[in-house]
Amino acid sequence: MKRPLLLLPLLALALPALAQDPATQSKSRAESIDRMPLPSAPFEDQFHQAKAYFATGEFEKAREQMEMVLRADHRNGSALALLGRIAEREWQVNHRDPRAERTPDDLANDKLDSTIIEDFEFYRAYFRDLVAFLLDASHEVDTKTEDSKRGVAFAFDFGNGRRADFDIGGSPVGANADDSSALDDIPQITVRAKWLPLRSALNIVADQANLEYRVEGGRVVFSRKAASATPSAAEETHAESAESAEPESHAEGAE
Repeated sequence: MKRPLLLLPLLALALPALAQDPATQSKSRAESIDRMPLPSAPFEDQFHQAKAYFATGEFEKAREQMEMVLRADHRNGSALALLGRIAEREWQVNHRDPRAERTPDDLANDKLDSTIIEDFEFYRAYFRDLVAFLLDASHEVDTKTEDSKRGVAFAFDFGNGRRADFDIGGSPVGANADDSSALDDIPQITVRAKWLPLRSALNIVADQANLEYRVEGGRVVFSRKAASATPSAAEETHAESAESAEPESHAEGAE
């Protein structure tokens, strides 16, 4: 029987994900790969090849690279996690209804899951620099799409109907000066990760920059998180302290 030792861990990783709904799949998949141990130096070539094959839909070749790693280190967590992701993606492709029309949002979501970022390491980077990097990374691996539609497009929703697309250098095209400069006020981002899907990279960026994103019109649209209407416990405590202190302060002023 072909590859008997690898069947059990592969099924253990792939089948639970397939039983979940799509939203839960995306969240659990991103969390599991975000926590994936970094591959050790002897296997970097295999991971690089697997990433390239995965991005172009050559799942069997990608699987073979990870099985080479597991033959040398059968407990390699990175290889097992990527094998599970390969199995899940292959199942999605093989069971897709060919009659269903693919929308621009469908294609963009596919690229978020299939684009693997090999090295994602920044220290206190500006948001627009991260966008430029992710734009370039998604274009680099998307070799099967025509040039004008390669990679993933990004935009920023400034609110009140103001939205701008990012160019390849990370600048918001057509944004006014105030909106453009406001991007530099977004919290800086520090990250060190390897071999993670583009969707997981976006989750990291959004979390650290206090942003949210959605796929709309075939592109990833970032926006600032909406302010919570419910005050936090710390805010309530501060408000109570201020109220209790106010009469005392007033009395001292009267004296």
